[in-house]
Amino acid sequence: MRYTYCTLFVAIDMAVTPKGEYIFFEINPNGQYLWIEEMAELPISEAIAELLTNPEKNKLN
Repeated sequence: MRYTYCTLFVAIDMAVTPKGEYIFFEINPNGQYLWIEEMAELPISEAIAELLTNPEKNKLN
């Protein structure tokens, strides 16, 4: 779906039931991720910046 909206990043809201079934809620084209980056100690912002500043290297064009 991200190609339909011409975006490089989307946030998907989902939940897992006690039976292990996935429930889809929505796709956010401007979703928030900083809380995940901080909680998981992953350099998500750095990775997005690298992706956007080096499109040829990252095969975006």
